[in-house]
Amino acid sequence: WFNAVWGDGYGPGMVNRIDPQSGEVVYTVHMPDGTSQVSCCCFGGHDLDILFISTASVGRYGEKEPNAGGVYAVKVPFVGLPESRFIA
Repeated sequence: WFNAVWGDGYGPGMVNRIDPQSGEVVYTVHMPDGTSQVSCCCFGGHDLDILFISTASVGRYGEKEPNAGGVYAVKVPFVGLPESRFIA
């Protein structure tokens, strides 16, 4: 059961929370420093209210995007679902 879908933004440097019923963007996290290539996100933290956002650095330039390729942690007013463990 999902109450929202999270995905990279319609433009560079953002992650959107999308209502799966209406398809509307209901919340947006903008990257704070101009990093443009969001690659993935997941929830973590004790209360699952921290959104971890990874970014790509391929084709990015150090002067313009010095933190490209990094991982960001953003406290959001939502709670995520725990991930299941992968067992090989």
